[in-house]
Amino acid sequence: MRGYCKEGSAANFIPSRCHLVPPDLHLNRRRPKAKDCLNCWSTARFRPIEAFLMFCGRQELKGCRDLHVTQADPLCPCQLLIWKVEDLTSSDLFHANHVFIEAFMGYNETMRTRVHNNAGSDCILKESMQLNFDEDDDEEKLFLFVQNQKVMGAQELARVEISSQAVKDLLKDSEKVRGPQQVLQWDANCFPKSFPLIPRGQIWITAVPVEDEYHGYA
Repeated sequence: MRGYCKEGSAANFIPSRCHLVPPDLHLNRRRPKAKDCLNCWSTARFRPIEAFLMFCGRQELKGCRDLHVTQADPLCPCQLLIWKVEDLTSSDLFHANHVFIEAFMGYNETMRTRVHNNAGSDCILKESMQLNFDEDDDEEKLFLFVQNQKVMGAQELARVEISSQAVKDLLKDSEKVRGPQQVLQWDANCFPKSFPLIPRGQIWITAVPVEDEYHGYA
């Protein structure tokens, strides 16, 4: 067995002065630090697999979650449309709410709308964002957080948890509403259903499938 000599040792092979164990690449692998543990704790709420990889110091492996054995892609690209929110609580008696929406869903990155300044308790948003939706995962949920933008950070005003089945229903209903022109309007006809917010308020949303470049509509 060939040995690996220390730096500065004699040129001749001397087994007693050499390491017989070859260097292992895993010895140089980055160990988790304190900040990694904090990041892991903060992301474990909605992305447990990614949080586990972060804790292990293997963030580069998170792309493996999108690999599939077959060529078929089970993810359905969809566009989430947010029309308005109403009856929100006030974060400050002397200042109006500066409203924006934060969305979490499965392995998607956190999505945020722009901030609507001085919105108050009712706000017309007319915002959209694109997400990947796994139709085969019945446990996947859409989390929406209505936030109030502050000088430092943000404050949660309300939230809603939407099930996978509810997202499927929104996709089906949007197909009926759009009609032959494939156009949605920002009105009650295209947003017939609202979702109750916790602890208070209502939010009007819908979801439409996004046209895929290779397969048409997903």
